[in-house]
Amino acid sequence: MVKILKTLSEGVQGINSKIIRLLCAVIIIAAACLICACTEVSQNAAAIELGSASVNTAAGDAPEETAEPELSPTPTASPTPEPTPTPYEGELIAEFARQFEGYKYVYSGEDPDIGFDCSGLVQYVYRQFGYRLSRVASDQATNGEHVDFADLLPGDIVCFKSGSGYIGHCGIYLGDGYFIHAMDSAHGVVITDLEEWLITRKLEARRIIGNVEKLTDEEMAEADRIEEEYLEQQRQEEELKKLQEEAEKKAAAESEEESETPQATAAPVQDPNAVVIVDDPSQKYKDDPLPDIPDESDEPAEEPAPSYTPIENQPAEDTSQTAGTVDTPTDDVQPGEA
Repeated sequence: MVKILKTLSEGVQGINSKIIRLLCAVIIIAAACLICACTEVSQNAAAIELGSASVNTAAGDAPEETAEPELSPTPTASPTPEPTPTPYEGELIAEFARQFEGYKYVYSGEDPDIGFDCSGLVQYVYRQFGYRLSRVASDQATNGEHVDFADLLPGDIVCFKSGSGYIGHCGIYLGDGYFIHAMDSAHGVVITDLEEWLITRKLEARRIIGNVEKLTDEEMAEADRIEEEYLEQQRQEEELKKLQEEAEKKAAAESEEESETPQATAAPVQDPNAVVIVDDPSQKYKDDPLPDIPDESDEPAEEPAPSYTPIENQPAEDTSQTAGTVDTPTDDVQPGEA
């Protein structure tokens, strides 16, 4: 403001007219008075505002701070959220298996609509998670990797050996010392304390997760087809073997019967052109020479006895017969005897 007044004063000094110079002086004085009044008013307002702030502070209110202009925030990278831990797959398998508690036991069963046997339950549960296991307990005891009793985790397979070492039963470990299994037709699918079950049995535990490759639906179907063909071939071979065994038993029985029955002498093979005289005791053929019969050409044939009486032996003729009726032989009379 001082600079403005100084500039006006210098400008007035350059004016030659007294009247104009006087007017300018009056205007400058009026402007200076106005500026002084405004300055005093502003000082009084500042004093009033400061007093009001002092009163508010004494009353316990914090003085209002002059709002500072907001600055645009500097963009920063959002923090990466921590990944949710994936539950162990064995726990999912164990939880899935629990729902079959109370289902009935069916020998060779492997479907919830029909029922389960022990290995059928294990195979069905693991199949729903993409694992294809063997069908019987003794073979399932070779799937995956061995695990000790102290290291059991939910989802592990628990197989049991009898006193002879044969594995004939299995189930799925649930955790906390319990396992689920299809016990028998009287109990069905039940949850049992593992330690109590091991009082009279030996354990063979297997871990499938991480040790057996998972299959897709297409791979599972192809594996099923191959197994079905193999089983069908085995059934045919067993049926053929059974038929062979039955034929051998039948032949042995027939042979034993023949050895116990006296054998009849087989008739000699006859010439189809030969004629057999059935009534002849010698049963000789026509074409064979008769044995012990001498040839008629070797000895003279014996003459048969004459059928008439010689003349010298004839009795005397009866003379009483009529003359001319002498009966004399004609055919047998020898020459010179007439």
